[in-house]
Amino acid sequence: MEGEALLNDASGLVCLQFAVTAALTGTFSVGAATVSFLWAAIGGVLVGVVMVAAVRVVHGWLVRARGDSPGTTILTMFLVPFAAYLAAEHLDMSGILAAVAGGMTLNLLPLEESGQVATRLQGTAVGEMIQFTLNGVIFVLLGWQLPGILGQAPMIASQAGAPHAGPLETPVGLGWLALQVAIIVGVLLGLRVLWVWVSLVVSQALARWRGKPRPGGPPGIMLRIIAAMAIAGVRGAVTLAGVLSLPDWLRDGVPFPGRDVAIFLASGVILVSLVLASLALPWLLRGLSMPEEDAGVEEERVAEAALARAALRRLEQAHHAKRLDSDDADLHTEAVLRLMEFYRRQVEDPDMPVDARAQARRRLTIDAELRLAALRAKRDELARLHRIHAISEETWRRMVHSLDMMEASLARSRVL
Repeated sequence: MEGEALLNDASGLVCLQFAVTAALTGTFSVGAATVSFLWAAIGGVLVGVVMVAAVRVVHGWLVRARGDSPGTTILTMFLVPFAAYLAAEHLDMSGILAAVAGGMTLNLLPLEESGQVATRLQGTAVGEMIQFTLNGVIFVLLGWQLPGILGQAPMIASQAGAPHAGPLETPVGLGWLALQVAIIVGVLLGLRVLWVWVSLVVSQALARWRGKPRPGGPPGIMLRIIAAMAIAGVRGAVTLAGVLSLPDWLRDGVPFPGRDVAIFLASGVILVSLVLASLALPWLLRGLSMPEEDAGVEEERVAEAALARAALRRLEQAHHAKRLDSDDADLHTEAVLRLMEFYRRQVEDPDMPVDARAQARRRLTIDAELRLAALRAKRDELARLHRIHAISEETWRRMVHSLDMMEASLARSRVL
């Protein structure tokens, strides 16, 4: 389900590409378009998966031959979607779906292998930076083109008012465009309200069928939640990227019909949805209290307990495998017992009373808070050593990174 929205966006862009092709050629056949869509969609997905598999084989050979390097791995994984896109476009398939399929395949592969911690950490940071940058670039393009479009708004409005008869002698003005933007935003909000309401009805029916508590609340609260979820559907980067991909000219040199109108309407919908969400969401969510415990938090707690039990089993195996007559047998036993006690505190007995379970969680929270206090004291001392040049810059950065990772882990322990 996490990739569903991404595939929807990609499929929408593919349909837009077919519409642009029909406008450029002046011909459209439903049968031919269906066959072409299936070829582009299915072929694009297959190209993305095959490209990732081929790159993983080559990368694995390089790692075995020359060792793993976080920079090389991250760059390789970053370039894979571009390679999948170019290969699919060369075969007249959907490069967008190939890139999406390649990215999703890359995201699934590491689930079966541990990989290097440094590679994962750096890859996450690089991915977030690239995502932030590309989203920023999209809205910079919006701001760059919007003044020129606003300056041509009367002519754009006249084209929108009479798309078949050509520009009107008397411009309609911004009112006509504003009305169209309002209609589009209203239709989108209506569709989201309907979709959220249907989803809520289906979830309640499923909960009733499974004998679990049904999600819901007082009618007024549920209406506010539905409205908030509808208004939160802000248009953004995909909408603008799609409309900016429209060509400037047809093949015979005639300007692409309605391009400025489409860009203006898309930009207007984006801006209105952003402003509407910024103004309405705080009012709709005022006074609403979140559930005492999110389902995701409980899921993570159960997973943490399962991981702790797995760690205990592995420690017991390691302890039994250790030769008792070795020189460090006592030290090994002491270390194993200390670690086993640490993991036992993370395991919750399903039959444990609710009060005892809450007390155990509180104990873990207090332990995490004390560890955080000690960790921050270490950070302060490390800063002092750096200020007096008692440690080198490289040592300081390495130790700060280590403390950052430990603090992030402990901060999550406080939440769980």
